[in-house]
Amino acid sequence: IMIKKLLLLVACAISVSLLKANNCSSPITITSLPFSYTGTTCGEGNDFPAPLCGNAGWGASEDMVFEVYLEAGTTIEITLSFNSGKAGVFLFNECDPLACNITLLSDTSFGTWCVTIPATGTWYIVVEDSLGCDSFSLQIIEDNSPPTGYSMFWGTINACSGTLYDPGGPNCNYPDNALVRTVICPSVPGQCVQLDFTSFDLENSFDYLYVFEGNQCANAPVAAFTGNTLPPPVQSTGIYDNGCLTLYFYSDATVNFTGFSANISCVPCVSGPLTGATVNMQNGTWYTCSGNFYDSGGPLFDYSNNEDYMLVICPSTPGQYVTVSFTSFDVENGFDFLYIFDGIGNCGACLGSFTGTTSPGTITASSPSGCLTFWFQSDGLFTRPGWSATVSCSSTPGTPSTPAGSTCQTPLCLLDTTAGTYTPFESECGEWIFEPCSGCPAFSGADYLYFFTFTIATGGTLQFTINPATTHDFDWALWRIDSIYDCSQLGPPIRASWDAPPPYQTGIAPGETDVCECAGGTGYVAPLTVNAGESYLLVVNDWTAPPPESFTLDFTGTTATFSNNTATCPSAVLPLSLIRLRARSVTEGIELSWFGFAPEGFDGYVELWKEIPERGENYRIHKRLVASGPFSGSFIDNEDALSPLIYRIALYDIVRDKVIAEDQVIVNVGVSYSDVSWFVNQDFLQVNISGEEPPSRLVLYEPGGKVVWEKDIRNCGVKFTGDQYIERIPVMALQKGIYLLEVEWSTGKRVYDKVIIW
Repeated sequence: IMIKKLLLLVACAISVSLLKANNCSSPITITSLPFSYTGTTCGEGNDFPAPLCGNAGWGASEDMVFEVYLEAGTTIEITLSFNSGKAGVFLFNECDPLACNITLLSDTSFGTWCVTIPATGTWYIVVEDSLGCDSFSLQIIEDNSPPTGYSMFWGTINACSGTLYDPGGPNCNYPDNALVRTVICPSVPGQCVQLDFTSFDLENSFDYLYVFEGNQCANAPVAAFTGNTLPPPVQSTGIYDNGCLTLYFYSDATVNFTGFSANISCVPCVSGPLTGATVNMQNGTWYTCSGNFYDSGGPLFDYSNNEDYMLVICPSTPGQYVTVSFTSFDVENGFDFLYIFDGIGNCGACLGSFTGTTSPGTITASSPSGCLTFWFQSDGLFTRPGWSATVSCSSTPGTPSTPAGSTCQTPLCLLDTTAGTYTPFESECGEWIFEPCSGCPAFSGADYLYFFTFTIATGGTLQFTINPATTHDFDWALWRIDSIYDCSQLGPPIRASWDAPPPYQTGIAPGETDVCECAGGTGYVAPLTVNAGESYLLVVNDWTAPPPESFTLDFTGTTATFSNNTATCPSAVLPLSLIRLRARSVTEGIELSWFGFAPEGFDGYVELWKEIPERGENYRIHKRLVASGPFSGSFIDNEDALSPLIYRIALYDIVRDKVIAEDQVIVNVGVSYSDVSWFVNQDFLQVNISGEEPPSRLVLYEPGGKVVWEKDIRNCGVKFTGDQYIERIPVMALQKGIYLLEVEWSTGKRVYDKVIIW
């Protein structure tokens, strides 16, 4: 009888535990979808401590657990409502209170989310109210309904009908931390896309929908929308001769709303291809090989205030290259600007920004399109006569010279320490990021730059002062470089100041002891001892611009001298010539993976070489052709277990008959060492961190310096097994480009690596 009573008590205890659903050992099992549940978190206990999945304010109250088996790629819609507090749902692929996978939060007591499951297996769904004990209702359905339109995604839609939705689709709120770019092009040739919004609800001033002309990155902006005011119809003007619109959707890390819907249609373009022998500045595309090009006022009148026009001039004869020769030029100095780009749109090579009476001269297109793009902006005060130019065509592509000082690849070489006055150039197609130096984080927001190089003839002390013309805030950074340097591999600067207080003079001065200033400093850092033969790169950024203002670079106090021989000026390797090699041990052997960029017009291949020092052997193990742009590849070497093994990779240009980029790794088989490596596919960026100590924090920065993904590993679990931590970061919504990955350890050590997402 006693045994029966004891067994009965145990059975009751197990039964109660299963009904309670207070942890992953006793969850409520969801056997099929759709699924609905109404209950309470009261009495369930707090099995998932704060901050739950790294989210402050979550994890301090009682929670309830459900389990369900889901296949990878399944999309489910989750709706959760509480009587009070905030709605929170946390999904775990493995039931580890610290190893969170998906977080769904709402600042209200109600939330609806669409989630695509990334991996097949049993998923544990944790429901929690931020305020504690409360009754709730939960509904989960599988979203198998046929699409009623297009939800924003990374890609292109060719359509003249249908409905466009935010990334959450027609039934769900858009997700947090969204970063999605969708191009909509007309399915009817010669037409232009129009969007008529039927609903619009974004978190005001935090979540945005940006609209740009055409299908290129950074094209002329059309509008930016936020809040809940229904936008007016948005139409492509046909300025890029394709009738497309590019939509860029961004949401921050907290609070999401119902998003938007818009009807897609196609209409006649406002500005179709222009014709005639004379064209004034306006939005549009002009096909010609003979004509006159004027500002908007034509040959007799001034241009107007508040203009913002972009004109693309393309050859009327295929295979030709447009040449524009300016015969006069006069715009308001420092306030009105004409920007010229090689190719279609303002994402090609920037050939210069022109203001005042400095004429662009004669410029010939070199891009395959044969086109040149002109972008003119004027402010609200004062106008000038503008410009006049003639247009012709050539069968030979030009070699437009990028102005000295305008890019890292084309710096101005200083041949002496004489003071000079300079005006920064607008950065090409995006911001420049200064990597972190001693005591400072990475600096972003560099849009208006001037680049200098110099080589030391006789050693001594280096000092200088940057004096702004008025009150603009200038930032700067200094690197020691080789005679041939790679702009993509500069690393942290050796001197920098990113926060000059009024009156905004900054530089290197005696009496200072710090080498980098990022905030709250004097604007000056410590002098630098330089030696004969050393080369340096100095970058100055006008933080206050636009428009940029001039500054004087004064080397008073410098005792060293600069080489006056132009042959000693440092030269940059070809832009976007980059290759990186990574290695890791796998069951089959050593897995080698690589990624990189090949320059425009590249014709060549990647070669992988292996060296075994113990045997004195060095031989090629892999060769693959690559084309211009981003590339990647992998190879598994399953021979030899000797240490060390040296692997070298080279990007070889057949036309130039030279190696233009290379990298190497040394593998000590069986030896544990700290390393950060990664690879990327269309779904995720996988970061591999090896060593004896797990990292504490990972951060991914976009090209402009904004944090697009962050994880505090100390508060969100550590999957550190076999001396390796692996993290997968979703990238489907990220724009293609170079990002900065930051890995931090609890000791304060940080490692930075540039990662390429394509």
